[in-house]
Amino acid sequence: MDERSQSATAILRSFAAARAAARVLLRPVGLAVQDWQADLARRHGIHGFCYYHYWFNDKQLLEKPVELLLRRGEPDLPFCLVWANEPWTRAWDGGEHQVLMPQSYGGEADWKRHFDYLLSVFRDRRYISVDGKPMFLIYRSANIRDCEPMLRPWRGWAADAGLPGLHVVSMMTGFPVDRRRESFDAFAEFEPMYTIAHRLPYWLRKRERWIARFTCAGQRVFRTRGSAAEKSPPSAPPPPPGFNPLSPQKEGAGTLSEFRPGSPLS
Repeated sequence: MDERSQSATAILRSFAAARAAARVLLRPVGLAVQDWQADLARRHGIHGFCYYHYWFNDKQLLEKPVELLLRRGEPDLPFCLVWANEPWTRAWDGGEHQVLMPQSYGGEADWKRHFDYLLSVFRDRRYISVDGKPMFLIYRSANIRDCEPMLRPWRGWAADAGLPGLHVVSMMTGFPVDRRRESFDAFAEFEPMYTIAHRLPYWLRKRERWIARFTCAGQRVFRTRGSAAEKSPPSAPPPPPGFNPLSPQKEGAGTLSEFRPGSPLS
């Protein structure tokens, strides 16, 4: 099988896995999980949920959870959307290598189709708003070259639809921060990655990187020796908030060492 065929096969398998995971939510047990999560959030003082929104120039992925919210009208918990506008890759690191689904933005006609879909979500009575304006977050706004030319008609279309406006939030992540301050109503820090990438001094970031590499190398050595000696597998501490075991695919990616409550990263 040549490289192009392998790439096509990987894309098809990725889509099939994503749709299979989304179909689980159509089953009664999936709906029960949605309700259970909302009840758990209410009991612990969480105001609402922020759902990832994947829009690739008129193509959506993993859209079923939000569509079920709108169709059912349940659970009765506030929610909003954050547009995770980055390509899907095999490494899942926000890079541009081994791309399964490229992220593109199109022109005004594409922006209108995107807004019309969002408007159907914004009109839901549970959608979170600020001064009546639906709050919409953008994960990597700096990647959108024509962000202001896109947001300007969005705000106009919102007014035409009877909304007082939009409350657009740029996320501050481990990637470069968007410096176009006038384009957004607010900024939100995505922790712990924002602190790791932008607030820790360079020497500490370098130290953490070396610790991560040493830890990975040590785990490989002990895993090899342990299997030969039939030892018990090493245990791992619970992940910190924001850790996604499915996302880091390279050595040291997403690793946090010496994470303690009350530390600068907590």
